[in-house]
Amino acid sequence: MTTRYLVLFLVIALGLPAAVGSEELEESSDSAGEYAPGGSGACTECHDQPATLAILRTPHGVKGDSHTPFAAQGCEACHGPSAGHAADDEVPVAQKFGDDFPAEPQDAVCLSCHRGGERMLWNGSIHEARGVACASCHNIHNPRMDVLQKDIRPDALVRKDASAACYGCHPDVRSQTHRISSHPIKEGVVTCNDCHNVHGSTSDHLLVKRNVNETCYQCHAEKRGPFLWEHQPARDDCLTCHASHGSTQRALLKQRAPWLCQECHSLEGHPGAAYTAAGLPGIGSAANNRFLLLRSCTNCHFEVHGSNHPSGVRFTR
Repeated sequence: MTTRYLVLFLVIALGLPAAVGSEELEESSDSAGEYAPGGSGACTECHDQPATLAILRTPHGVKGDSHTPFAAQGCEACHGPSAGHAADDEVPVAQKFGDDFPAEPQDAVCLSCHRGGERMLWNGSIHEARGVACASCHNIHNPRMDVLQKDIRPDALVRKDASAACYGCHPDVRSQTHRISSHPIKEGVVTCNDCHNVHGSTSDHLLVKRNVNETCYQCHAEKRGPFLWEHQPARDDCLTCHASHGSTQRALLKQRAPWLCQECHSLEGHPGAAYTAAGLPGIGSAANNRFLLLRSCTNCHFEVHGSNHPSGVRFTR
């Protein structure tokens, strides 16, 4: 057992103060690499492109704040001790970032500061398991001044707007948001982050709340209830009837009524035979037109999420 690990064993097993091994650990840390003399100035002599220097206009570049990278070792606080690179640009920096490099060491750098809050559940999350690096979505050199000027939380520093960053891996969701009925994502009213915690969650599909309904109720509180007469499918799961990312039907419905309703109510209430196009004008009998035109079942049963009216057992009032 080396001296270093012996010291660590004694610190843990005997409860000794960590300072006992501080000199040994400091020596080991120095041996991993040396910082460039001149700090960030040595880096910006070559890396003077506007896209790189833009970091000085971000929270990461505030040297007067002791919590920022630039208050520590500047560029090397994230890119690692790189004196060799400063002396010879053929020598790579200690830590590179981007999609072409392993995600785990990149994320370790970011998580050394950004461990709490929404990132508490990153370890074990689906994105971490699939090797998605922080730098795949975020660019700490990007000041995103258009975001900051709107006084929107700069969780920003994202490569593009938050939803566009997601679409790079989820093109199917992007296509759904372009359907005639969708959440106002294109309009910039909501983003993927309003429903999903992309850094990790205790819920399915990285939802920000415990389940689908609790997530939907953040914006649709009027659907929460409690109701005197409850429509059980609506209470169980909003996705029983709605397609959350987009639909070809109004109100994000999976399909239009009465066919949507008849998935559960095909043999109840009205005639047991399912309503079909045979009831439309010019196609057979017009006896059932009132159930097929316009809003269909919801012409009468419009309180489909639940009713508080004493006579609303059928959700008609």
